[in-house]
Amino acid sequence: MIIEEMLKYVDKGADFYLRAMGDAEHMEIIDNDIYEVMRSCGNINNLSSIYNIRLEQLSDDELKKTVQDIKNLKIHTWWPLASSDRVIDIIHGKKPVYSIEDFEIYGVMQSEDLPKYPEVPGFVNIKQVKSLSDFDIWCDIDNNTEHGGTVVFYSQNHMHLIDSGKLTCFIGYVDNKPVATSGILNNKGIASLEFISTLPEYRKKGIAKALCQYALKYAFNIGANVISVRAIGDGRTLAKSLGFHFVETNETAV
Repeated sequence: MIIEEMLKYVDKGADFYLRAMGDAEHMEIIDNDIYEVMRSCGNINNLSSIYNIRLEQLSDDELKKTVQDIKNLKIHTWWPLASSDRVIDIIHGKKPVYSIEDFEIYGVMQSEDLPKYPEVPGFVNIKQVKSLSDFDIWCDIDNNTEHGGTVVFYSQNHMHLIDSGKLTCFIGYVDNKPVATSGILNNKGIASLEFISTLPEYRKKGIAKALCQYALKYAFNIGANVISVRAIGDGRTLAKSLGFHFVETNETAV
């Protein structure tokens, strides 16, 4: 898979992730035909993001003004990775070179790339979230661990994502205690691995890795064609152990 195609899948995963967070009654999504804004209503959680940014059709002057207008908003923005040199130059000032040592790394896996993973360790029990009570547990772990206590997912308001199949969540149990999460967002066969979190005292034991491997196998088994991942911090080491191909430079992938 060429780099440009990989970046398009990563963009689709990031955009769908932000749209899923905004798909709840306490959130709103606004599309102004150039980009979408996902934001909370009534200061519920103060989340806001700009994504699905469409710039290629703009003239140079319009492009420069739009990019500056977005930057002036000073909120989290997912700038599209799969953009022309002209757009990248305006956004970043130069064409970026991606490295697997960067703050955030981007990977893609096709079904034929899926490694033969080992069996789930015997001390870990993995449960798929299907009920609201299970989703309560999943949300509590993910909100407190991955998002530092910020309530990104409200079980009641986001349960429809579970019911529709757009979001599939897994909980890892050790000694009957829920200690870790993973999830798959599935956008019509274009999926992304998300929501990887483990309680601090249970890290470095292979629990998150087992959950991710289980989630990836599940996603391909139900029809995903390609799965992307974005990882930061310690998640980079985990992501690199799963068999993804990562964007390393503008010419090669590993």
